[in-house]
Amino acid sequence: MFIVLKLTIIGENLCLKLSKWVIAIVVIILIIAGIWYYGTKPATTPTSAELIKIGAVLSLTGAGSFHSQNIKQGADLAVDEINKLGGIDNRQL
Repeated sequence: MFIVLKLTIIGENLCLKLSKWVIAIVVIILIIAGIWYYGTKPATTPTSAELIKIGAVLSLTGAGSFHSQNIKQGADLAVDEINKLGGIDNRQL
């Protein structure tokens, strides 16, 4: 009985070690595949007609709307000023 119990414990430790190695190998393969996929994609250059999109997470209703509306107005003002100066790399916001 002692021998069977000892072999079971050794088998569990071996199984845990193997599963860690398998997980590590799978993660490494996924990382290499991701690097290869994004490394082989052709670079795209935006045309000058494309707009630059700007996003913000604001609470326009509710308790925090007072501050968020001021922030939105400030962002709109900044966008207008940047666009009047020619945009960013000749692209409008």
